[in-house]
Amino acid sequence: MTEPQSLDGLVALGSALQKQEKYAQAAETFAAALGLEPARTDLKKTLLHCLELDARTSVQRGDFRAAAAAYRQIIGIVPRNAGMRMLLGNALYRAGDLEAAEAALAAALETEPDNLQALASAAVVAKALGRPSMTFLARILKSVNDNPKYITMKMWAALESGDPERAFSFDVEGLNVMRWRAFDSLYRQQDLQARLKALPALAGTLPHQTPRPLLYAGGDGNYAARFAQGLIASALEKCPGADFHFHVMNPGAFQPRDAFKDFPKDRLTWTTEAMGPVDKILFAPRRWLRLAQIQYHVERTIILVDTDSIINGDITKALPDDFDIVLYDRSDDPWLHQTINGAFLAVAPTGRDFTDFLAAYILHFEEAGIPKWFDDQFNMVSARAWFTRKVPSLRIRYCSRHMMDWSGSQRPESLIWHAKGHLKEKT
Repeated sequence: MTEPQSLDGLVALGSALQKQEKYAQAAETFAAALGLEPARTDLKKTLLHCLELDARTSVQRGDFRAAAAAYRQIIGIVPRNAGMRMLLGNALYRAGDLEAAEAALAAALETEPDNLQALASAAVVAKALGRPSMTFLARILKSVNDNPKYITMKMWAALESGDPERAFSFDVEGLNVMRWRAFDSLYRQQDLQARLKALPALAGTLPHQTPRPLLYAGGDGNYAARFAQGLIASALEKCPGADFHFHVMNPGAFQPRDAFKDFPKDRLTWTTEAMGPVDKILFAPRRWLRLAQIQYHVERTIILVDTDSIINGDITKALPDDFDIVLYDRSDDPWLHQTINGAFLAVAPTGRDFTDFLAAYILHFEEAGIPKWFDDQFNMVSARAWFTRKVPSLRIRYCSRHMMDWSGSQRPESLIWHAKGHLKEKT
């Protein structure tokens, strides 16, 4: 703004900028308007809303310093808002400013000592700084807050504390985590292959027998139509030493034979499965069952990625030299309910017990008639914790943090671009 404007003019300009999703400029304009009439609570509310939108969109595009600047402005207006101080701490952590993140989270906890999200983020930052985090974890576990959305945070705190038995003893409606002592019954189940064969028959082309790594993705027909060709084309181009297998559940109008006719048949195979009407969440666990089947069909390393992931680099080059299982570990990320994400799993032929465990875990709930299955995260977390304790000879490794781009932003160094939630609609 190069010259003073009237209050009405500023409000009109701010509203126009907000509609154009230019939230930082809109906030600057509403701040100028509020300076003319500081008592206007409606202008203050609008300004705060624009700043929150600016912070949120900055996080989505991976600009955490810009997000932190917006959160600081909000705190300048509402200094006792512990939630905003926590978000500031998270943004600073992700921007790499650990000392400032620690201070912001400490301030949040001064205002709300029992804020579980702030406690969890404080534990993450303390760990990153090499400082004790157990005090924060213990406070989370002692909390009497039984809100289901915080149960996964308590599970994370128990795992971080080295107590997986406690982590998987929670009973929450809609979160089908087995009690720790029941896990033993899932290991090396003799009838697992027969139970897998009883699933709806597969149609299509099974993978070839070759020592080359196999990239594997599974999704429903709607996602297949929107993402599969781009994902497969990127994977085949960027990973010349690997093949690709695509599993489509409820293909609907999507015809893999036509959609993939231009891809090399020696590098791309596909299967389809008619599941019938199901809750959308069932698609993700079902791909683990089919992964277990495919692993018995081929003796090769299989790398699972999501259908809404686009590979930016040769994913096979990022694998460790010696492994049975490779997981993408997010335990040091403030998004604490997603400790491990199912968008990436590499399993060597020697890691078959791990995928069998996942398959038996899923079938347990299916056969029990439980309609809502667990999220990807918990079958992975359960298996990791159980095998670490019970079968330490299984070599579980982790891929580096640059493996995946969780913001959907411009990060060419990432090996997978991953669209989540509303980002899918803009892809």
